[in-house]
Amino acid sequence: MIELIPMKPPSLVLLEAYACLTLLSCAPMRSPVSPGTIPDPQPLTAQERALGEQAFRKITSQYPVLRDREAKAEVARVVERLGRAAGSGSWRTVLLNAPNIANAGATRGNYIFVWSGMLQAVRSEEELATVMAHEMGHILAQHTIATPDEQLNEVLSGLSGEAARRALLRQGSIGSVASIAQVLAQQAFRAGFINPESQRKELEADIIGLHLMAEAGYDPRSALEFWRRGTLAGGEGPLEFLSSHPSSQTRIENLREQMPMALERHDRRYY
Repeated sequence: MIELIPMKPPSLVLLEAYACLTLLSCAPMRSPVSPGTIPDPQPLTAQERALGEQAFRKITSQYPVLRDREAKAEVARVVERLGRAAGSGSWRTVLLNAPNIANAGATRGNYIFVWSGMLQAVRSEEELATVMAHEMGHILAQHTIATPDEQLNEVLSGLSGEAARRALLRQGSIGSVASIAQVLAQQAFRAGFINPESQRKELEADIIGLHLMAEAGYDPRSALEFWRRGTLAGGEGPLEFLSSHPSSQTRIENLREQMPMALERHDRRYY
């Protein structure tokens, strides 16, 4: 059966989208980490180890493990230094052979995956420390342990962001302002449900990583240069609010606010 749905005025559609976003912004979130705090590493449970192993098997079935000894030694050196600053912890770093992918990610079980394109993108050990400290920040803040709400959001995450961006770039094929408004409304609803907490966690991991770098003796100002190039974020997108990651500019502004405290931490500890 085909159901015909009456077309709503664009202003009404966008108003409904705004209402959805307003309601969803009140959804419960995990407690934020106070700026300047480096959370203590948590012991791994048997379940966390098992889930980490599952993630490892799944990812390495798609991307081969990088066998470059020099690269592995460099990353291990950075992680060990950051780990000492964090108060130890069990860190499992896996390098993946994918030169075209400049990315990194953290999963349960304290796994940190680094695609080889990222190793080419960073310009110094301190920029590598920026990446690794950010991922360790996710783990330390327990971002990798999803709440029930976050698990539901993860299921829906494929419906937001990129779909809206592509639809807007194809405005000519959508046909009318009303249709464009409906696309925006549908995707804004999903983005509002999915992304505010995801973006908050990314920015929180940035700040934890910044202070972790400083605690480990790395110059936190290197993080500004790294994000200025936007290597992890992939450049600026047209619709930040429809993205699960904040824009590079948002990250830079967030880091600048914390920079005086991070520099004081670095100088107090190492000079």
